[in-house]
Amino acid sequence: MKETLKKKVSVSMPQELYEQLKILSQENCYTLPGYIRQVLKVHVREQGEN
Repeated sequence: MKETLKKKVSVSMPQELYEQLKILSQENCYTLPGYIRQVLKVHVREQGEN
């Protein structure tokens, strides 16, 4: 199996945004970090299409 390099980042955000992301992650059966990774992947993919 190919091992991918990973980089850890720390992100500060308003409490309200954190709570909204937490709810969305639970609704979509993701951990919060997993959901944020998924949101970022989709955003980057969409930007590449434009």
